[in-house]
Amino acid sequence: MPWRWSSSTPITAPPAALLVGGAVVVGALAARYSFAVALIFLASIYVLDVLATLLLIPERRGAELH
Repeated sequence: MPWRWSSSTPITAPPAALLVGGAVVVGALAARYSFAVALIFLASIYVLDVLATLLLIPERRGAELH
């Protein structure tokens, strides 16, 4: 059965195909343009991840945890 995301899917490691696919994309960028472009792409993903974490995860300070 193919991996599918749903709201009931527990948070686990992504399928290996996604990890390999990411390496292929970065390698293709490095081969097509340059290694610097591939590194800039990776850095932009990290910045996007930090922004999403800061903006999309609600503040839980003071809230009762169950």
